[in-house]
Amino acid sequence: LQDCGQLAQRLRAIGQRRSVVESAQRRKRAVRRSVYAAAAAVLLLAAGATAVFVRENKREQGRVSSARTEGLTELRTLVEQEKNFEAYTLARELEKVLPGDPTLAEYLDQVSSEINIHTTPEGAKVSYKPYSEPQREWIPIGATPLEMVRLPLGFYRFRLELDGYEPR
Repeated sequence: LQDCGQLAQRLRAIGQRRSVVESAQRRKRAVRRSVYAAAAAVLLLAAGATAVFVRENKREQGRVSSARTEGLTELRTLVEQEKNFEAYTLARELEKVLPGDPTLAEYLDQVSSEINIHTTPEGAKVSYKPYSEPQREWIPIGATPLEMVRLPLGFYRFRLELDGYEPR
């Protein structure tokens, strides 16, 4: 080397290259840490989602089990007592938890039947309630024509409503 100035320049150049290399290595480590943190976050979210799914599945199994034991027992009692309206109402609630259950379908057939309701003109809103309970709220069925509508066996008051007509 020719003089101290050149030596100092070369050392500074080496230091700058070293600084560039160290900076690149720091960035690489930071990116690697970010990737690990993202992967850990994804794993934690997956574990949390799995825990929620398992908990909800157990809760649903409990509801189904309860409906099958307690609900069907209560329904059988109502059917035996010929309380068709109450049995029908309970059966419709149980259908939400036990869709396609053959025992439930059998009880439902015992306490209800399907009817057709037609009006002229069509489009009348149809509601019903037990005949012996005039104070009860009207239960909407739908708008005519109605085909194969399932209703509990018994005596009922029906109300038909259509714009331009008095309710009957």
